[in-house]
Amino acid sequence: MEAVCEAGAGADPRLDPSVDWLLAQQDTAGCWVNRYPYTGKMHVDIDRAGEPSRWVTLRACRVLRMIDAAG
Repeated sequence: MEAVCEAGAGADPRLDPSVDWLLAQQDTAGCWVNRYPYTGKMHVDIDRAGEPSRWVTLRACRVLRMIDAAG
């Protein structure tokens, strides 16, 4: 979704099911959980898998903002 939005296609209605899925992944505190272990793949370990993630939340919010701005 991030790549599609950055390519300028954030208003494409075919993204609607993906947006619904992304919003359904948000927890009650407004965060998204890290479902992918980044441990050992970056210079610094940033989040633990299965816990709320500032990094994943930032990326999800960026995508939603790009879709909103395109629509």
